[in-house]
Amino acid sequence: IAEVTGVQTCALPIFSLSPSAGSVLGNTAVSIFGVNFKESPMLSCRFGEVSTVATFLNSGLLVCMTPLAQAGRVVVSVANNGQDHVMVGDSLFEFRNEAHIAALLPSVGPVNGGTSVEVTGSNLDHDHMGCRFGSTHTSATVVSSSLLHCITPSQQVGSAAVNVMSRGAVLATNAASFAFGLPSVLKAVMPSAVSGMGSHVLTITGHEFQNSEHMVCRFGGRALTGATWRSVSQILCSPGPLGVGNVTVEVADNGRDFSSTFLTLEVLATPTALSVIPSNGWSTGGTPVTVLGTNFVTPFVGCVFGNIEVDCERIDRSKLHCLAPSQTTGIVRVLAKVWEGDSAPDLRADAPTFRYMEPWTIERFIPSTGWTDGGTALTVVGKHFVQTDGVSCKFGSVESVTAILITSSEIICSTPRMSEGDVVVEVTGNALDYSADGAVF
Repeated sequence: IAEVTGVQTCALPIFSLSPSAGSVLGNTAVSIFGVNFKESPMLSCRFGEVSTVATFLNSGLLVCMTPLAQAGRVVVSVANNGQDHVMVGDSLFEFRNEAHIAALLPSVGPVNGGTSVEVTGSNLDHDHMGCRFGSTHTSATVVSSSLLHCITPSQQVGSAAVNVMSRGAVLATNAASFAFGLPSVLKAVMPSAVSGMGSHVLTITGHEFQNSEHMVCRFGGRALTGATWRSVSQILCSPGPLGVGNVTVEVADNGRDFSSTFLTLEVLATPTALSVIPSNGWSTGGTPVTVLGTNFVTPFVGCVFGNIEVDCERIDRSKLHCLAPSQTTGIVRVLAKVWEGDSAPDLRADAPTFRYMEPWTIERFIPSTGWTDGGTALTVVGKHFVQTDGVSCKFGSVESVTAILITSSEIICSTPRMSEGDVVVEVTGNALDYSADGAVF
């Protein structure tokens, strides 16, 4: 028999212990494997200089609970009689400062496993580190004293406690929780077609969506955007500008593991207004306007007059009908936009314009009578007249005749052939908005 630091070694073989590391806070259950262990009230283990009670399981296996200790490695020994301690082979037990788990990122993932999880906390930079999800152990990659990377195993649906392990022992003073769920399945995206520019709110339906703050949508395999969870069967996504064409749509409940199913979103060229007919109208609004342009493909296309949005009737992919809103006098730019959540379109320098005018009014005619054969040069005296391409006079139900603007208060037009009697005369600058004074010639 030889003595080693107060501990004897002898022919009594004691082979190994497991785990070989634990917290300085103690209370780690250590299994000691050997032969000839005796079931005795004096049976004990010693960690360094501190003895603890041993639990006899059989002649080849004991379980000892570690005591409180300082960080470091100590000799472990066993005695059947509480006095003659024998070393456990050449094994040492390492007391380590307790680790602490602060968070898991992500904290949800699919039941088939394979999710890369970042474990953040403190005192995580030991050797032989691992993670335990429920009862399943996985290896861990130490990045720093505050970060581990672990890969989730396959599990049943539900939450699993996550522990940080070292050499088979639980090292953290706390456990985190990881939620395992069925992989999400995508069914539909609405709308299924959007314009390429602007911001859209898309509704994605399916099932098994997990409520996670890290949920994302991916468009075209590259563009990521955060998702809003509404229910297990519905989420919302708002992508930024997308390239024209068919774009794949994928969802990752945890921001990392994308669904095996995907949807297709049609991204259309941005609608563009090229011209407005007429290009002027009363400031009181209500002028029927035809907007000509390109890429009016989706039925949800509207127009913006200055900063006022109006609904439009889509005639075809190059024509819209709408009513000009009321505005103060002046010139505004007119743009087309898609209603599907689009932000206001950028003002283009070459966008068509619409001129708002004060409604024209008539005060009197010079002369106030004329021949039924027509041809009388009639001066219309009034207010707010402005030069446009469509200045004209209208005599009752007869078609309008072209007029000449003299000043903002005088227009000259030639009377058409008429029947004898009084007739209401109106003036216009666009053949749509007429004066409404009821002036009689």
